[in-house]
Amino acid sequence: FVRLGLRASGTLIPLAVLIFCVPPWLAALLAAPYLWLLYGHFGGPVMLMMHALFHHKTFVGPGLWLDRYLRHGLPMLYGLQPFAYFPHHLLMHHTENNGRDDLSCTATYRRDDWRDFLRYWWRFMLGDNLRLARYLRLRGRKRALRRYVGGSLAWLLLVAGLLWVAPLATLIVFVLPYILTRFFMMAGNWAQHAFIDPEAKDAGLGNAIVLVNARQNRRCFNDGYHALHHRSAGLHWAEMSARFQSDWRYYAEHRVLVFDRIADTQVIWWRLMRRDYAYLAEN
Repeated sequence: FVRLGLRASGTLIPLAVLIFCVPPWLAALLAAPYLWLLYGHFGGPVMLMMHALFHHKTFVGPGLWLDRYLRHGLPMLYGLQPFAYFPHHLLMHHTENNGRDDLSCTATYRRDDWRDFLRYWWRFMLGDNLRLARYLRLRGRKRALRRYVGGSLAWLLLVAGLLWVAPLATLIVFVLPYILTRFFMMAGNWAQHAFIDPEAKDAGLGNAIVLVNARQNRRCFNDGYHALHHRSAGLHWAEMSARFQSDWRYYAEHRVLVFDRIADTQVIWWRLMRRDYAYLAEN
């Protein structure tokens, strides 16, 4: 995590600053390589590093500043406002397990219809910001609510101010990542919770999948073991493969779908949008 954080910061932050310092025409030329580095090279590992750090406290004491930077600072380059991921993912998504009170629930959408996915993504990108605040208030999560609202307002004020000063650079560095990150996150969540077993003994497992022999596991800290993650949210990412190999009968009894040699959940999302069930069945 330290090595990844240093590499990502040392590459992305100077490029982001450069985009703000150069003339608009040059900033426009730098947009494509910057966004490729942001998502194609660092995106999955950085986002799943943040995810792992929220679930398993790693840096404490003198290293607490590094924990806060990797969880709240660096993800701002991906359009994530500080203190927003924790309440949405841990307090809401893992509590509700894709149930009807889960704001990212997939059950009410047709999961192989791109129009339904666009509605799902649009709702998450805009209205769910207010719905999450309401969820936290109704659940009595006052501290998380204060941090969420404060972090979101601070992020909005920062972006609004930068748009006034340097609109094109702000669009590249903050606004486009806000849109793209939410697209990729919701496409991933859509694929992870697309195959719903209405007769599952455990809804949290019956709504989730597992990827094995996947590039996503090698690059993104075993993120493909999603059903294991919902069963044991605090399980360290490095232990997931061995735990699945020892407990696979449990997941078989709960009829969890396991996909073999599919690169990542984005591929599953794309095949669902094309309704290519033959490819999914082969794997």
